[in-house]
Amino acid sequence: LLNAALEDWNMPDSMEKAELAAAMPKVESRAKSLIADRRLAYFGYAAKAAYRFRQANSAAVYMDWDNGCKELVDEATAALAIADPAASESADPEAAGLNLHYWRGQCWRRHGEPALARQEFEKMMRLAKSEALLPTNPLKYQAYHGMGTVMTTLLDQSESTPEQRSKDVAQALSYLLDAGEFRVQAGMTEVGRVNSTGNIGFLLLKENTPDSLVKTLEHTGAVDEIHTSTWNLVAELVAARALQ
Repeated sequence: LLNAALEDWNMPDSMEKAELAAAMPKVESRAKSLIADRRLAYFGYAAKAAYRFRQANSAAVYMDWDNGCKELVDEATAALAIADPAASESADPEAAGLNLHYWRGQCWRRHGEPALARQEFEKMMRLAKSEALLPTNPLKYQAYHGMGTVMTTLLDQSESTPEQRSKDVAQALSYLLDAGEFRVQAGMTEVGRVNSTGNIGFLLLKENTPDSLVKTLEHTGAVDEIHTSTWNLVAELVAARALQ
């Protein structure tokens, strides 16, 4: 288990396909040894899921289903079918924990399965909302970010009343703002904050009113002054064209 951890620690954050392919046999071999031991099988599947997350996260297309996500979902599902031997420590404020629900949720969300993704983030929120998990713990912002983004996607897929839709918009906005704050408390800069709050531009667009379009331009412009990202520029362009 230590050797597997050291192998992962020494991998660069961004890896080309050739590097990932070259490392896979060693990862598979060590994971197979863990899976063979009933007491450590959870960690074997989790290790393979972690590797696939790195692969999907490093791809030209973020969380590409055909470049790591499909396998990630399978490995994470196998791990979660086994009781986590360290589950009793998950409420430890200093414990980072394994992000299986977050990884699987991100893959489901990007694959066009927001309802399945929401289930993953809701499971994370059970702990994230509690005071046992400190704001400095990365699991905190990941849960809030996941909920905010997936609720934004689900707004157009539900037949809710105007009143319920307004509540959902407000809730998603709150999640994204909180996610940004938790990122900062976890040690990130303002660039880290806008990695979550930058998604608010899409949320504002969904209100589809002249006022919301102006708010979108104001918000995306403020984000762009901190960090330029493709998604934020897309929201800004949509709002500008709509106002024209």
